[in-house]
Amino acid sequence: MDVKNKVPEKNPCKDMPDDLYETFRKALSDTLAEKSGVLKDIQTQIDDALKKADVKPKKIEVEIFLVTLEEFIKEYAEDVAQDKAKSEADARSKFKDLNAYTYIMDKKTIKIKIFCKRSVIDAVIENDGEQHPLYRLIVHELVHAKLFSTTLSELPQDKFSENLKKEGRNDGTAPEVHPGDHNDQLSREVDRLLDGLLKKLKKEKDEDKQEKDPEKGKQKKEKGKEKEKNKTKGKEKEKDKDKGNEQEQDGEKRKKKHKEKRKEKKRASGKGKGRRKTSGNGRRKKRQEGSEAEER
Repeated sequence: MDVKNKVPEKNPCKDMPDDLYETFRKALSDTLAEKSGVLKDIQTQIDDALKKADVKPKKIEVEIFLVTLEEFIKEYAEDVAQDKAKSEADARSKFKDLNAYTYIMDKKTIKIKIFCKRSVIDAVIENDGEQHPLYRLIVHELVHAKLFSTTLSELPQDKFSENLKKEGRNDGTAPEVHPGDHNDQLSREVDRLLDGLLKKLKKEKDEDKQEKDPEKGKQKKEKGKEKEKNKTKGKEKEKDKDKGNEQEQDGEKRKKKHKEKRKEKKRASGKGKGRRKTSGNGRRKKRQEGSEAEER
């Protein structure tokens, strides 16, 4: 899915204050951002389903808008090419009952229309609460876009996974807390994607806080320096240890060499003494013989 954010910079919704409109735009951008993981997760599901059925992927465009009732009546009639009166009645009914509507425009385009109405404005206001209704609304419509994208990619209905089949049903099994989710499987899928989105947004917020807080930033920097210092000390200790080992080995070698020299010297000295001793005995023997001769 190639998702395009078509929400304009200028606020088209008269009932929504400009500051809330900026909050709305940011929430939409955060959800569609690559780092949120929502679109990546959805695309992986589509790719896996097509690959399993050996169906070649197609480029499907998904366009997201924020529209007033008048804009929706006009655009819906143009997009679905229905009878004008019937189309207008259908558009009015959807705008009244829903907060957004996702539909197929042609063989390669899906449109998501988020409505400029009181309930959506309330969702923007309450988005920082426990339910995160605006994030949930956006993710909900993206799950519909996933199902339509799979259909436009010409994946046969009998090749749909059980989860995809269930997500496409409007069987009245939606949980009470989220009645607009159509069925329990779609609701669980929205919960899962929303949970991943919120975790990544929280992580990003915590990291930004640390960077903006000078004291925390300083502490983080000091920790980094201390870590680096300890690392350097560790390396120096290793070097000293290696050097000590080398010196110890050199000392052992020198001792060994010295011992060998002493042994060699001793051996040489021992040989010399042996010759002198023999020579001395010989001389004494001669003197004795000479004395004996004189006596005789």
